[in-house]
Amino acid sequence: MTRSPRLVTLLVAAALLAVAAAPAPAVAAKSDKRAATKLLRGTVWTTFESGNVTGATLDRILTLCRDNSYVLVTRFIAPIIEEGGSPDLPVDPETRVTGSWRVKRAKLSRNRRFGTVHVRYRTDAGERGTVVLTATRRGATFAGIPAQVERTSTC
Repeated sequence: MTRSPRLVTLLVAAALLAVAAAPAPAVAAKSDKRAATKLLRGTVWTTFESGNVTGATLDRILTLCRDNSYVLVTRFIAPIIEEGGSPDLPVDPETRVTGSWRVKRAKLSRNRRFGTVHVRYRTDAGERGTVVLTATRRGATFAGIPAQVERTSTC
């Protein structure tokens, strides 16, 4: 029994469509993860937030080191006004957390200039979590807060 050339062509076309409709292989995701890891190594992400109290700020400085360690410095500054009217220094204004990080998931633009990266971290105390870092044409965000991003050579 021979099949007509038209039927064979339809079967081949159907097979090609099925392959094209299949989800893209995981290689693209690995490529984005690798590229995001390279891009994030040696960067400093800084955020500045102001509170409801005049002069109160919460500053975060996240340094992602080249060896996949990180340093997060959080500074809370709130002027305490005494009866005399002079501002006093806040109690325990700085917290420093260190640990390790890795890219969990990344979606980058074709030119690798913009994208969203989910970074999994583990503190030296054993706590774990995930934070989202994004870069768009409008700027960068660290956990949804506008951030400044710079290169560093400190670690």
